[in-house]
Amino acid sequence: MIARWAAIIAIISAPVFQAATANAMDVSHRRIIFEAEKKSETLLIKNTSNEDQTYSLGWQHYKMREVKGLERIEPEKDTKEIPWADSMLTVEPERLTVKPGEQGEVRLTVKNIETAAQGEYRTHLWVRAERVAAAADAEVKEKGTRLSMFPAISLPVFIRIGEMTAAAEIADLNRVLKEGGGEKLEMTLKRQGNSSVFGDFEFICLDGEKETMVKQVGGIAVYPEVSQRKLSFALNVPETMKDACKSLRVDYKSRPDDRFFKGALISSAKVE
Repeated sequence: MIARWAAIIAIISAPVFQAATANAMDVSHRRIIFEAEKKSETLLIKNTSNEDQTYSLGWQHYKMREVKGLERIEPEKDTKEIPWADSMLTVEPERLTVKPGEQGEVRLTVKNIETAAQGEYRTHLWVRAERVAAAADAEVKEKGTRLSMFPAISLPVFIRIGEMTAAAEIADLNRVLKEGGGEKLEMTLKRQGNSSVFGDFEFICLDGEKETMVKQVGGIAVYPEVSQRKLSFALNVPETMKDACKSLRVDYKSRPDDRFFKGALISSAKVE
């Protein structure tokens, strides 16, 4: 399935690095799509803790890998091979304090795109609770360990300009037995076109005409710097269903608010 874009700006959330409550925050949007004539949006940040929180915001760069997903790029190691969107966006304010249970507003505004070349530009909006981050930094210094997750929420920001295409295909789908019991699904999610793709997986057991969904995984994307991603998901089918799950279908679906795919099936594959 092919989708075409013309001067589209989209903000799509990546998976949070830690539970929103642990970060002392939650955000109002997970996926926001601007039409060409819409140049700004309000992001709400809610304080989910029991004390005042100050949040700082800024831009970060991440590169997608075929196997490990997103990898943070430090400024000194940035080769600029990905067209970043930082210069096309403003965020105001860049720092705000919110009382417990209340929410603050942040305005994202698009600028300087009139002469931009066709393509998909990207950056990530980094929202960090300063008090939580300071406590995490202190723990790292005290224990001499490195955090496996960052105490923040990251929202990737995409600016798509001009006519663009995107399609995806599930390939090389296999069911693999795991050591110690259980099984996992391994697959390759292939991307075509000059834009990223984004969708949710559904894993469905097939027993004749009966279909039973046994797992969902949301928010899986493939960015333009890679043509495919190697994915692996644990599959825990209940013992009572194993005979009825000898055949399995995997669906990759867009979300209803996707203007082009509109919740439709992007790709599907079956495995025995």
